[in-house]
Amino acid sequence: MISASLSLFLAGFACGQLLWGPLSDVTGRKPVLLCGLGIFAASCLAMLWVTSPVMLLALRFIQAIGVCAAAVSWQSLVLDHYPASRSQKIFATIMPLVALSPALAPLLGSWLLAHYHWRSVFLVLTLITVALMASTLFVPAASRTSVPPRAKRRIKSGLPGCWLIASIAAMC
Repeated sequence: MISASLSLFLAGFACGQLLWGPLSDVTGRKPVLLCGLGIFAASCLAMLWVTSPVMLLALRFIQAIGVCAAAVSWQSLVLDHYPASRSQKIFATIMPLVALSPALAPLLGSWLLAHYHWRSVFLVLTLITVALMASTLFVPAASRTSVPPRAKRRIKSGLPGCWLIASIAAMC
């Protein structure tokens, strides 16, 4: 069950990249980030009422699609808002935290499992995500003039193909 959960999460994350990357170029980074975090928060919250293994696996897939929006858009958000020299300093600050998260997250999860129910992990993830969404509201929207209209048309015409690939991957 754990391996299936991880496999579906990774598949959802891969599909999410096909969706969120082009969409953020068309609609902007902030709306994509808020939408993705909203999907992630809702699916984490839904985990509190999971009644079957199939439901758990489906929600893990949906979680991955949602959280992928943050993975796809955070670097672009920094580059959109800061000059190159400042962006490098921000990346130098953030990247060690990103590198530490795979080590720290299991420690927090283990502590929650030892002291509470397994669903508490998803409750904590929901609360963290809601806090991130609230802080994202204060991020100014970047201008989308950097994407030429011709490129936007190509991106928009490719979105149905991304949905098709994601649908096929979900059936596998």
